[in-house]
Amino acid sequence: MNDIKDLEDIPDITLVENKESLDLTEEELENIEERKAGEIKHLGIIGTVKEEIKNFSQSVENINNISIEHCQNLYSGDDAQWLVGDKKIPEYLTIYLIGVNSQAEEFRMKSIRYLKDASSEYIKLSNEIPSTVFSYIEEKYCSRINNLVQTVEREYTTYEREDKELRADHLKKFRPNLANPANAQELDDLNKEAKERTEKFSEIVDDTQVKLVDIELDQSQEFFIVFLNNLRSMLKLHIELPQDEIVVKKKLNIKVLTAKYQGKDLTTQLTRKWKGLGPNPFKVDLTKYDAFEDYEQPEEENKEEVEKGKAKEGGKKGEVEVPEINEIEEEIEIKNTPYHKSIIKNRNEYFKRFAERFKESFDRIMEKYDDIREEEENFNEYWDKNLNELKAKHI
Repeated sequence: MNDIKDLEDIPDITLVENKESLDLTEEELENIEERKAGEIKHLGIIGTVKEEIKNFSQSVENINNISIEHCQNLYSGDDAQWLVGDKKIPEYLTIYLIGVNSQAEEFRMKSIRYLKDASSEYIKLSNEIPSTVFSYIEEKYCSRINNLVQTVEREYTTYEREDKELRADHLKKFRPNLANPANAQELDDLNKEAKERTEKFSEIVDDTQVKLVDIELDQSQEFFIVFLNNLRSMLKLHIELPQDEIVVKKKLNIKVLTAKYQGKDLTTQLTRKWKGLGPNPFKVDLTKYDAFEDYEQPEEENKEEVEKGKAKEGGKKGEVEVPEINEIEEEIEIKNTPYHKSIIKNRNEYFKRFAERFKESFDRIMEKYDDIREEEENFNEYWDKNLNELKAKHI
């Protein structure tokens, strides 16, 4: 009897990260068989389809039977006297088969232990997969955003340095002798240059702030989609092995103890619910900021309804069942295994870390360029005040 547990069929999912659905793209659909062949090739003999599966004990027994049959055919006539025992074989063959069976059993037990150890190592490795994937995504987008932000801010810093030199030059020319009516034209020309400078500088400040905000919002939203895509992939592709059972800890935390007091046993249930992390933190209402009070928030297509409708159509090749929930934002119920706990633990850690970075960076951008804008306004007030005093003396 074959007591080997049949593994679940692994669904075909897209290798494209920047979309929420795991459905195959049209190009992937066309090449899916070629992709499968390549994946199976890396599995070696494990990926080979066998017409008939025999276990190890059956194979050893077949060797014994073939040896006995051939030996009985060889020992005929007068030589049949050497066939002794219940199996009617020579004594030396009996000794040989005992040795073969003993070595075969020893090999079988070693293989079982090796397979058990390999399974244990796979379980340990699989529990590290979520950390590896999520940390890579977080590091990738943090690095990309930092590079983009630094590029924009370097350009601004270069311009700001030139602007400060120009402003300092205007202040030097802003002399008391400009109060002389004979210098009225010179004063008007200087004021025109100063106003042109401040207008251009204000535009650069606005453009720089908008560019940085766009970088943060666009890249962070892309991070959200890629993060969700990989989260769904890991939940979908998990292969449950014999050792991937529920582990009951000797020391229970307060959450488990509270549930146990209420008649629920979180340590042995097959599935477990996990809280979501709340609404997408990368969708920001820019109109609440003074610098973006005239900004018009674009209307977004309700992707959730679109995906649900697509799921209901069903039956199309290459389409994976679309979840009706967002596994980042909302509560989810998944298998209660160490692997799935690792997914949730690392989901929470790396997503929250990136969200905190986003908030700090976004607040810094808004505060920094609002302060620059305020400082320029204060300078203009100072300029206008002194300008009016000089012009008053022209009368």
